[in-house]
Amino acid sequence: MDITNTAYTSSGAADGLSARFHWVITVALCAKLCLLLILAYNTQFVMDEFWQFGQSKYLGDGFFDTIWPAKAVGYAVFYKPAHWLGWDAPSSLLLGRLQTALLAFGTLGLLFAIARALGQTRLQALLVIVLVLSFSTFIERIFRTRSEPLALFFATAALYWVVSRDTERRKTILIAGCLSGLSFLATQKAVYFNFSLGLGLGVAALSRGGLIAALHQGAILIAGWGIPVLVYCFVFGGWEAHTIFASLFKGPVEVATNGHSYYAGLETFYVQTVGRNLIPYLLAAFGLAISAYKWRTLIPAQKIALISTSVMIVLIARHNQPWPYVFIMVIPFLTLWAPATLDIMKGHKTGTKLIYMLWAVAILVSFIRNVSYIENDNRAGLEIMRQAESLLDPGETYFDGIGMLSNFRESQRRWLDARQVHIANSDGERSDVMTKLRAAPPHLIIDSYRTQNLSDLLRPLLEHSYVRISPNIQVPGARISNAREVTFNVPLEQEFGLFDKTGKPVQTTLLVEGRPVRVPFLLKPGPIRLRLDEGADWPLFLLPGHKTYSNLHLEMVPVPIFEGVYTF
Repeated sequence: MDITNTAYTSSGAADGLSARFHWVITVALCAKLCLLLILAYNTQFVMDEFWQFGQSKYLGDGFFDTIWPAKAVGYAVFYKPAHWLGWDAPSSLLLGRLQTALLAFGTLGLLFAIARALGQTRLQALLVIVLVLSFSTFIERIFRTRSEPLALFFATAALYWVVSRDTERRKTILIAGCLSGLSFLATQKAVYFNFSLGLGLGVAALSRGGLIAALHQGAILIAGWGIPVLVYCFVFGGWEAHTIFASLFKGPVEVATNGHSYYAGLETFYVQTVGRNLIPYLLAAFGLAISAYKWRTLIPAQKIALISTSVMIVLIARHNQPWPYVFIMVIPFLTLWAPATLDIMKGHKTGTKLIYMLWAVAILVSFIRNVSYIENDNRAGLEIMRQAESLLDPGETYFDGIGMLSNFRESQRRWLDARQVHIANSDGERSDVMTKLRAAPPHLIIDSYRTQNLSDLLRPLLEHSYVRISPNIQVPGARISNAREVTFNVPLEQEFGLFDKTGKPVQTTLLVEGRPVRVPFLLKPGPIRLRLDEGADWPLFLLPGHKTYSNLHLEMVPVPIFEGVYTF
């Protein structure tokens, strides 16, 4: 590919940069990559990570049989190896984080290759990667076990394929379409990638060969996009492939048109990402403007990438649910253009120094944020997961509305976001959530703001049926605080034992419906009356037997699990 007539040809400024700062940039890049791995292992989990990562357990065990996903589950296929390799829920989730961080390395490698294909020097391309990792929004989100990192990888691969190959060849466009289709199967938000790349290719073809050539390329791109989509539908759906194909659009359209109405103040995340990354955004935006100004001198590959980036910016800016992870879909492509700022002051010594200073400040200041973000750790969340997992036997279910335990099934699979909480509270006892919970009561409940938002609705189900044994965990049982009779509405058939306030089993006789019974004993669902003779060391707890408990004497209230996950 001829890259002699570009906005990035080597200049005196670039040569000086190469001679003086090569080792500094290399060290900064290595440090950033190490920080990425540290943050992946250490950072507090966001609710969505549990849910999306946990969907892998239903592949081959419910999906497209008894469970019909509302959206594509390409991300679930990607995270399946972490489920195989993990020995418990925390290890599986951390392996998923590591897997996503390694995927991010691949995305950054492709971004480097794109920068080189667009005519940048090796050092300029390295600067692009360092600057991308200097966006706190990017380095704090790219490793999360969500669908966007996977979609970004395939979208970046599609753009690389286009800018590094002859776009007049059908094979180039067909493969780019296939990669775009794989991105779409990770998350339907990838339609932003698909549309922006298609528009970039269309404008380039239009300027080169007219409308017919543009339409021809568009048809080939769509055909390539359709190959992985159709394979997905037939592999998972068989004769029901049309149902799966329809779900790829129906579910996401419903969320896109209605989901945002249940959240207030999401626009503050625009302010957050710009406020925390003002200089990197300015460098990238200024570089984009410079490149656009030099439109006539750009080669076709640069024009395609420039149009694609510009369209992505508009689409992300207009996205109606701008959670922080959405911005990772555009930051890498926007940053591709930042090196154009390095030569803008060529011939002006003071101006050149100022540009260099802005780059240095953007990168150095970002390290302060990276190090401080280590405080946002996941120890409390992992401890709750370990405790909950230790209290569940194989085949038992739990309820939290989030899916924190990837190796256990939920008693009901509703993702209790603001929309589903609103629907459940509106429908009351007739809601799908309550219907399924009553039909299959959970063996354990993990309390978070999700369950607390349903507290009034859940109270009749939990009252006299579940007892809190730690700040965020409830299990079937009853607390006996004195010699008075206690009503226990047994939610499911289990063997129950009696435990003292330290969690130690107590061998005694319990009066059940007025008859003495030695513990442990089997109870069937339904209300029963319990009483202990006077003289017991109060309080005592009737809990599922053959399990380990501790510190049951505490008067406990739920503690926040997901405090500051988007605002830290």
